[in-house]
Amino acid sequence: MQQFSFEFDPPRPAQPAATPSTAPAAEPSLEAMAQRLEQHPDFRVLRRLVPILDFGPAASPTTARQRVLVLDTETTGLSHPTDRIIELAMLLVEVDTASGSPVGPVACFEGFEDPGMPIPSVAREVTGITDEMVKGHRLDDPQVEAMVAQADLIVAHNAGFDRPFVEARFPCFAGKAWACSFMDIDWKAAGAGSSKLSALANDQAGSTTPIGPWWTVTPCCRCWPGRWATAPPRA
Repeated sequence: MQQFSFEFDPPRPAQPAATPSTAPAAEPSLEAMAQRLEQHPDFRVLRRLVPILDFGPAASPTTARQRVLVLDTETTGLSHPTDRIIELAMLLVEVDTASGSPVGPVACFEGFEDPGMPIPSVAREVTGITDEMVKGHRLDDPQVEAMVAQADLIVAHNAGFDRPFVEARFPCFAGKAWACSFMDIDWKAAGAGSSKLSALANDQAGSTTPIGPWWTVTPCCRCWPGRWATAPPRA
């Protein structure tokens, strides 16, 4: 019996089955994650304070306005006859007297001043300001005087402390109308748990994160107009 041989092509190796793409999905942005957390009742998102430098036009161009200058100081101590200002921050903004809301652009000033004496350790701990930071610095008198001249009202948080210091350093503050955002506003009625500066800034800005070395002065000063717009006066 004759046998025939048949030659066949050798079998090809099996091809692996196609697999779906395993490229990692794009991670959500930090803002998207923050917004998701804000929707959950167990979380509260604290955001870094973003200064508002322009509040936009007034709702009605015919309403009366006042120019309000908000200020805060840091000093070497608590006694205005013997202690000195080491930092001053101010902002000047127009306020719609009908609504109490700030409108338009904000003019800002901030600066250090060398007190001509070593900053006491207690003041360094409270303010974070050192002798090296203020050495050789002086506040710009003409700029301060120009801003004060435009103001119809001066506002400070605990004006009883800041006012004697700035009036001693800058006579142009004398004779100006003053208001105290600590004593003159019923913060409890506004829903605030505390009238302390840091707590109010936290309520308004959502953060107590320091911004540079000027946490106490500049960021709190800048959050004030938006905070007091909805705050009722103290009865």
